[in-house]
Amino acid sequence: MSSAGNVASPNQRAFPSHPCVDRYFPSASAEECRSRLMRVIERADGPALVIGAPGIGKTMLMNVLAGSLADRLDVVSITSTQLCTRRALLQAILFGLGLPYAQREEGELRLALVERLRDQPADRAGVALLIDEAQALPIRLLEELRVLTNTVRNGQPVLRLVLAGSSALEEQFASTELESFNQRLAARCYLAPLSYQETHQYVRAHVAAAGANPDELFATAALDCIYTACDGVPRLVNQLCDRAILLAVDRGVESIGEPLVQEAWSDLH
Repeated sequence: MSSAGNVASPNQRAFPSHPCVDRYFPSASAEECRSRLMRVIERADGPALVIGAPGIGKTMLMNVLAGSLADRLDVVSITSTQLCTRRALLQAILFGLGLPYAQREEGELRLALVERLRDQPADRAGVALLIDEAQALPIRLLEELRVLTNTVRNGQPVLRLVLAGSSALEEQFASTELESFNQRLAARCYLAPLSYQETHQYVRAHVAAAGANPDELFATAALDCIYTACDGVPRLVNQLCDRAILLAVDRGVESIGEPLVQEAWSDLH
């Protein structure tokens, strides 16, 4: 089987359609955000925002954070598109903590959560609450989160909150309704697209991780074309490279050049 065929197989897919932590690429922007967020969370400095365009790697970063924190904090990861009421938010957090959440009123849920936060297990430093797609949260739920971050044990906030979303999330925090919350933010992290060099490295790293030779699979001109087409947005890079590999497999081509990348881009659009 050709190298293109190897990295297109289900078990060796070079460019997965969903974020996989083992494929995390430490770009300069992602590493700066990860480092700042880890410091803020470990020091319990206050809530933090991660701002980035669609496909830029926010979910990947949140997944990497979750894995890095799990040895000392209880980690609850939520996608906010699932939430529309305070009750749903509280239920989601309790579920993430492995606590009963069904058939309970909003007030009962809140009390149960606060009790759990104040009665933190001795081997846990607190709870890291990571919320993705947070731009979808209504103001009332953001206010609920602000109140929960006031829970303190031994003089330290127990709930370490990170909200990830698009620029619309930052715009929400400019609202007068969230002025108090805005003042308490400890960090605003901005994810940037991959640079030209990083895009080349990103593609090569993914191909190598899938067991193929990156020097043989993608020609330099093809990598240049990928960067130009995708502007360094990881999700688009994944989609384009995956499509180019499938075209290469269909045609029995072992090395992907610029024309095949252009055809793949045209197919996607």
